[in-house]
Amino acid sequence: MFTQNRITVAARCCECCAEIETEISVFNLSGGKIRAVCPNCGKSALEITLSQDGKVRLSVPCVACPHPHPFTLSAETMFTKELFILQCSFTRLDICFMGQKNKVKEAMIKNGKELRTMMALGEEDDASADEEILSAEMYERIKVVLTFIEECANNGNITCKCRNNKTAPGIEVQLENDAAVLVCKECGRSVRIGYNDTDLLDMYIDMGKIRIFD
Repeated sequence: MFTQNRITVAARCCECCAEIETEISVFNLSGGKIRAVCPNCGKSALEITLSQDGKVRLSVPCVACPHPHPFTLSAETMFTKELFILQCSFTRLDICFMGQKNKVKEAMIKNGKELRTMMALGEEDDASADEEILSAEMYERIKVVLTFIEECANNGNITCKCRNNKTAPGIEVQLENDAAVLVCKECGRSVRIGYNDTDLLDMYIDMGKIRIFD
């Protein structure tokens, strides 16, 4: 079995998308909480803790959601994978990468390009481009849309025509370069909320809910 004593863990700041990276070993992990703060704005942090039951608990900032995501892994999972990726449970975006340093770096570069493409900013040829800060204006628009969608989902305020406009049994959020698409898992109907479509978003915010009716 592949094993390693030291791994790299990386994520992106939920405020500015800058890379947060730290190295952990089986030795320093046992010393308590490891907290890596965003080197660009200092407004979010990646936290890693070894609990008393021997599990590794992570608090990972998310570029799509207004709060970090908690994860619980075994030390074996973390230290026996060349590359292990954690996803946002809401949007399925890759948000945390761990494993060999070169593998993590490659994954972060790919992730940066995907985020820029999603935000309609285009890709850069320079491999160091993933360290550039994404457009603050576009990033803020996306966060406003996704925050509202998550609030509606948590409060049962996303309804679908297939349920006679009652709470949808489940939704999937697909991120496109100009919109978030909500798809009902029951019937496949969908609704698009454009990042720049302020009139539509304002209408939904006034209603306090989202209706899927396509």
